[in-house]
Amino acid sequence: MYDTAQPAGLVADHNRLRRVFHETLTEQRHSGGKRRPPYMKGDPAQSGSDDLAWDAAAALMYGSNQGLVPHGPVRDVLVEAILGRLAEDAERNRGKDESLEDITLSDLPSGSVKLLTWYLQHRPGDSANLLGAICLKARVRLGLAPAQVGSLLRRSFHLDSGLDGTTIDTLLDIALPPFRIRLPQALGTADMHRS
Repeated sequence: MYDTAQPAGLVADHNRLRRVFHETLTEQRHSGGKRRPPYMKGDPAQSGSDDLAWDAAAALMYGSNQGLVPHGPVRDVLVEAILGRLAEDAERNRGKDESLEDITLSDLPSGSVKLLTWYLQHRPGDSANLLGAICLKARVRLGLAPAQVGSLLRRSFHLDSGLDGTTIDTLLDIALPPFRIRLPQALGTADMHRS
């Protein structure tokens, strides 16, 4: 309708809000025990709902001062929550014979994956920066290999994001840097590059 290439999250917000506004504009009103006709009917009600929903969704996304949802702080808290989970795995495996690059990372909590998905749908241009920051901070703070963290993100998205597999793989292939994957010497080569 608006011929725009807006983020999927903004479009989803608009679609949810237009249904709410349409119901509100077209339902019968009650006042003083009497029924009154709805505010609007037909095409004017749908057009009004669409316009109101777009304005509301855009205000949530952009508004004055970065929108009604503070995306920057949400991003920061999300990164720290994921790093906290990774730190638990790293700490659990400290002192064992295997190196940090060899440990198995636990799946991310479903709520973290859903919030990460929501964020990326509302700020798709920040995908590479956000996912790269998670991998970099996990490497610097915890000693975890970026390939290991990238693999965990991919697995967690497939389990809990609600996105289709092709979308997940495309997103992560674009957003995450190519990783060096260590293979056992028995396979004939020590390092391979992910393309």
